[in-house]
Amino acid sequence: MPENDPYKVKVELEGGIDSTARFSGPDGSILPERRVLHELIAQTVSERHFTPVSGEYEEHLSRVIEDARTLPSYKVLEQAGDYSPEKISAVLDEVGLERLPVHARAEQVMMVTGGPGTGKSSIVSDLADRKPDVYNNAAQINPDHYKDLLAKRTDLGAAHGTYTHWESSMIADDIMDRLDVKMKAGLPAPHVMMDVAAPYPNRMAFAKQFGQMTVVTGTAPPEVTMQRAYSRGFDPDGSIVGRVIPSEIAIGSTAKASELLPNVFEHPDLEFTMVDTNIPLGEKPPVIAEWDNNTKTLTVEDPDTFLDFVERQDINEMAESADELFEGVEQSAEALALKLQPYTDKGVQIDFLNPDGGLAMSISADKVEVHDVELPSKRGSGFMADMAESFGKLGKNGGMIAGVAFGTLSGAFTLAAGGSKAEATEVVYESVVPYGETQFDAVRGDMEAAARSGTIETASNLGAGGGALAGAAIGTAIMPGVGTVVGGVVGAIGGGIGAGYITEKVYDNFESIKSSVVHVSHEAAETLSIAAHETISLLGSAWDCVTGNDESAIDLTAVFNGLPNTITDDMPPEVQALIEVKANSILFERQYEDLKEQGSLSAVTEYMDKNPIKTEVAHAYEDRPAVQNTYAVDFSF
Repeated sequence: MPENDPYKVKVELEGGIDSTARFSGPDGSILPERRVLHELIAQTVSERHFTPVSGEYEEHLSRVIEDARTLPSYKVLEQAGDYSPEKISAVLDEVGLERLPVHARAEQVMMVTGGPGTGKSSIVSDLADRKPDVYNNAAQINPDHYKDLLAKRTDLGAAHGTYTHWESSMIADDIMDRLDVKMKAGLPAPHVMMDVAAPYPNRMAFAKQFGQMTVVTGTAPPEVTMQRAYSRGFDPDGSIVGRVIPSEIAIGSTAKASELLPNVFEHPDLEFTMVDTNIPLGEKPPVIAEWDNNTKTLTVEDPDTFLDFVERQDINEMAESADELFEGVEQSAEALALKLQPYTDKGVQIDFLNPDGGLAMSISADKVEVHDVELPSKRGSGFMADMAESFGKLGKNGGMIAGVAFGTLSGAFTLAAGGSKAEATEVVYESVVPYGETQFDAVRGDMEAAARSGTIETASNLGAGGGALAGAAIGTAIMPGVGTVVGGVVGAIGGGIGAGYITEKVYDNFESIKSSVVHVSHEAAETLSIAAHETISLLGSAWDCVTGNDESAIDLTAVFNGLPNTITDDMPPEVQALIEVKANSILFERQYEDLKEQGSLSAVTEYMDKNPIKTEVAHAYEDRPAVQNTYAVDFSF
């Protein structure tokens, strides 16, 4: 019986068998008779035109597919396992479906993003009203639309969504691949409507082939979306009334929607809006942020709600209550500044407006402008100014040259916040003058701080020679709020921030490392590993260039042989996803490639490093041992 708790929805498959495994042959490939259904769905969605007279697109699609499956011509193909495209096309002609309009140059792609419970269905309806010519003539790619076509919900109950997850995703990928091949070959293609949780890199690579892209992202507090997702699956007494989403999946999708949103700004002709869906049903959602494609500026009308969304990428996916959602998540101005960097790395300038609609501050890769240091925030007075300062100070440990610009910026913030001129001068001196911070610490008599500052700055300045100096660009930080104009060097600070940042981490943890008697080398390595991962989050691909790190070098066979065959609750979701399909070589390789494309293989290799498999004889990848699941037979909620 369900606990009527949105955070304790768990779905366990009997024997760990999902629909993909159920309809796969000994070689791991989908059985021919099942591929007949796949071809029917893929062709209907990607090539055929139907406008629902009433009800949702999903309902109308279900009626069309069921009509086709009742035809004798289809049953003959299914029995024979004949999924020839031309024969399936003839079946759809028999149903009476016209073809979707196509365009010589793929014109329009629309994407709605957001985790479960963020109101994507309402957003899709709004897009249909706003752009009917596009929506009504679009191939609609949404894996959830295909789940009821693959298995009956009444037969599976709560397990239905999980049981059909991989197979429905496989069909969605197939539809996208078909259209992708057409466009790359210069063939006509229809408009496309995508209803997805997040803009993964493969989806964006596909979307960038279209001439114009419209994206609407919905967001609401996670405690609200969790309750919505639960209510969609259960009624108040716990009876199943719809699609059940496991709590961990619901929270994880929320995190990915936040983490991957910067990807949409890769499209050269983008129309983007973020809306607040935490409103009563039927009300028009207010705009949180809007994109100007001409100036490449994201104007944030509701800074607090936008930052709430940005912060969710680190949400606790294992939370068992609303109080645990941000357990262990740093919610400081510095942490949020780091999370804005993926946007500015895409060339986005973020303009934050004040409640009167005036420009309060701007953040971009090469400048920080603060017009209103008192921009209000629920996070506290001065939080927004602290965040902007922290964004600028990302260069503080980037070496001497980057320190000139950002040190002066910090001094201006100190002055603007009511500090004395002496305090402001000190901040500038500490950043600009080599070992300036060390000198001030020594004057104060704080020799421990002086030693720490000197150690960090030595490493930082050495690193800057290969980092900031190599790719520096001229930038200007303008602060009309205090009448300060700062000219300085801002640019590629990879080398300096790498050396300085890691040295800072090691120094901060040195005493705890030194105090260990047995595990000195292990703890030192772990500290360096944490510092390296945090630095990667700062620099992204730039850090890969410095360290030579390249996920593509991770070997598929090594990953397969390095993972156990049993899933446990403490495993990262990336590891669980791979083990779940380990018995099927095709699905395993597909999941591996998906994780690699998402940049998530590091979680797998980190788990393998910490949990090595002790075996005398290595198994070959082709062996594909059967997966042993620790799932219970009954369902628990």
